[in-house]
Amino acid sequence: MMASDHHSQVLKTPASPPPMSQSQLPSGFFLTQITLRILALAFTVAAISLMVTSGQSVFIYGVVFQARFSYSFAFRYKVGADAAVCALSLLSLILVCAMSRPKSNPSSHFFLFLHDLVLLVLTISGCAAATAIGYVGRFGKRRQKLTKQYSIKGKSTSFTLRVLESPAPTTSSSSQRRFFKAQLALRVLAIAFTSAAIIMMVKSKESVSILGTVLQARYTYSSAFRFKLGADAVVCTLSLFSLIPLYVFSRPKSDPRNYFYLLLPDLIFMVLMISGCAAATAIGYVGHHGQSQTGWMPICGQVNNFCDKVMLSIVSSYLAFLCFLVLTIMAAYKLKSRATK
Repeated sequence: MMASDHHSQVLKTPASPPPMSQSQLPSGFFLTQITLRILALAFTVAAISLMVTSGQSVFIYGVVFQARFSYSFAFRYKVGADAAVCALSLLSLILVCAMSRPKSNPSSHFFLFLHDLVLLVLTISGCAAATAIGYVGRFGKRRQKLTKQYSIKGKSTSFTLRVLESPAPTTSSSSQRRFFKAQLALRVLAIAFTSAAIIMMVKSKESVSILGTVLQARYTYSSAFRFKLGADAVVCTLSLFSLIPLYVFSRPKSDPRNYFYLLLPDLIFMVLMISGCAAATAIGYVGHHGQSQTGWMPICGQVNNFCDKVMLSIVSSYLAFLCFLVLTIMAAYKLKSRATK
């Protein structure tokens, strides 16, 4: 009887499940990681090889006309970005192999995520810049009234890789409030920057008279500027809507894992912003400095007001991109910290 009374007074607390160790991760996860990184290596090597060997010489009315990737700042940047991504992808293979060992720390995947985020930004910006110049090279600028641009065939290769990880529970109210305030501030800043970029781009038009001829410059004459304006408008609108799920997820009893669903759109916004910025920067560079090898002359000496407004619009978009980059890293870090608790 005494024994049963003694046992009835003992409180049994259920043991909390141990955090998932590296050995518990499915082997398919590491196999997929390794396969995708090998594919990234193969595609970037192919992209570099095609770009480097893309030289051509033609005779036009007895004059030798040469086309080389090195004549374009955007193509040179793309080759540099591809080379960096190729080298870092090789390095990441070593890191993945090290992380696949049973006793490795699962939180180290956060740093692999940051590494992949840098590679994503490099790849997308290189592709967008090369695509902007390649489009002009292939189709010309039929409505451009300030310069005559000859159509040449440009080459660009596009490939992006993403690896995301998801995590687990619980929150502290004070850190939750700080996180919410930081997220809210960055989203409001992103909305402000994209709104400013849209306004400056839409207002970027100028007419000048040269030798009695009226010449016009408008953002609508460039496909890259139109794409950037569209990207800014989409990101600005969706950022405004993203404030609603942010408020819902910030409530005390919400599951921190829900921030994964904010990380995904922020990643898309970031890609849209950097692609729009890179494309517009590539065309803006040609507008400022020209490209004499292909007969593309600088125009900013004649339309300073137009170029200044375009430059301010591009800078505002880059600032919005930085906001989304920080938001993405914040969400990933929060998910990672919950996974290791």
